Amino acid sequence: MKRVVKDYSKFSVTIQEDIYAMYSNNELERTSFLYKNAMVDGVIYAMSAQLNLIPLSSIYTASIDRLENNDQIDELPSIAEDEE
Repeated sequence: MKRVVKDYSKFSVTIQEDIYAMYSNNELERTSFLYKNAMVDGVIYAMSAQLNLIPLSSIYTASIDRLENNDQIDELPSIAEDEE
């Protein structure tokens, strides 16, 4: 089976949600591999005919970005209701 090192952000949103859910439930096998000239910890996500090696740091980064974006949405001013 082919192995591909792939950053979490390079997957579609639907697949990211699947990966994150499986990661949160400890359903993904952990491994270490070479990524950008350094050994990193990551997870293995199987898709059709290939194994995707995903660095944990890319999952953490995407999660933090998502939380920050949600905080920004919460900070938007509320729309006043029409007065009757």
